[in-house]
Amino acid sequence: MKLRTQDEVAEIKRSIDKLRDEHEIVLQEDRAIEKQFKKDFVDLDAFTLDILIKLYKRRPKLMKQKPQNSESTSRSSNPFYVKVEDPDKLFLEAMAELDSDIHKPEILEVEIWERFIDARKIKVESELKVKHHSQKIQDLNSYLQRKLEEDEAVKNKIEK
Repeated sequence: MKLRTQDEVAEIKRSIDKLRDEHEIVLQEDRAIEKQFKKDFVDLDAFTLDILIKLYKRRPKLMKQKPQNSESTSRSSNPFYVKVEDPDKLFLEAMAELDSDIHKPEILEVEIWERFIDARKIKVESELKVKHHSQKIQDLNSYLQRKLEEDEAVKNKIEK
């Protein structure tokens, strides 16, 4: 039994190492996208570019939603049913609102605004990819910790 848990721990560690390598690649891609942004708008004057950079880095402020337990959100008769919104979906919807024309600075031409929106969408998708990789690593580390605790419990049980 101890050998099985040791094998599981070794497999989890290999998976974490692989994910960390993938995560490093994703981070490098994300940094490259950010560097490319300035190159894509080199045709603009410094003032306009500065405005776009600030808008490029701007993200919507989302309130952390508390799960609501009400009849209107429940589709089942389960009194413990809780409707939880996908945070990525909410974030992307808020980003789409930031992309609307009402947020376009007056000095920008429509064509430049559309180029900007496309560039920012690519960056946001990259950020979400980085976030998901980080979450996977965190989840696997938690799983590893539980397995190490199980391994220790098995070891103590064998020694008794």
